[in-house]
Amino acid sequence: MHNTDSIYNNKHLSQEQLISNVNDLHALLDSGYKVSRGPSGWHEYDDRVFDGINAALTLLGHDVDYLEHRDSLSAESISSANQEQLSTWFTLMTRGEHWNEGYVARAIEAGELQAITRRLVDRLAGRSRMGGHLPKSGRHTIASRFSATPQTGRERRYHRPE
Repeated sequence: MHNTDSIYNNKHLSQEQLISNVNDLHALLDSGYKVSRGPSGWHEYDDRVFDGINAALTLLGHDVDYLEHRDSLSAESISSANQEQLSTWFTLMTRGEHWNEGYVARAIEAGELQAITRRLVDRLAGRSRMGGHLPKSGRHTIASRFSATPQTGRERRYHRPE
């Protein structure tokens, strides 16, 4: 059984292990992974799917106001998504699956999860060239719990496990 509700399971993992989980998800999706259905009709996910999603949320922070921010997301903007938008995308994956079984399967079929994972992997690759920190998106970083968004000037709240 996968855990869509908690990013706290990753609390004990090192940053390198978290990044490895994200990379494993990226590789799985790039290989053409398809979600299967079990005998009960429920979707059965490879463990790497939610290990990677939860690792991404641990790295980025969980967007506690994701419902307010989801309307600013579009498939066309994934390739240029900043950290705040990636946090919202990954939060939507866990919350969507929590409330609507099969949400992540549909995101995999549509290529959406693959695209956001690829964008995060690209940003993490940039991180290694920047001395170990995630690249900044404008003047805002996910490292803080509150930051004004460049688009609206409103504060966006993110929760990172302590």
